[in-house]
Amino acid sequence: MREAIGASAQAVCRRRGAWWAVEVLALSGVFTQVRSLDDVAAMVQDAATLAGVAGLVSVEVVVASE
Repeated sequence: MREAIGASAQAVCRRRGAWWAVEVLALSGVFTQVRSLDDVAAMVQDAATLAGVAGLVSVEVVVASE
C-alpha cells in the first residue's frame, strides 16, 4: 500500500449526464463518479484506498468547465 499520510488531493469533476465524473490527477488511475458534489471527498477517499493509497487528509474539489 502506498502511503499518502497527511496528503491532499485535487479532484477534477466533469458533468456527465446525471453524474459527475471525478479524476484525481495526482494519483494515476484513480477515478470515481458521484451524483452530488457533496459526495466527492468520501468517494475519492474510497477510490484512493482501493488503489492502494492510504491516509488522504483532504480533497479539494475542482469543477472543470467544458
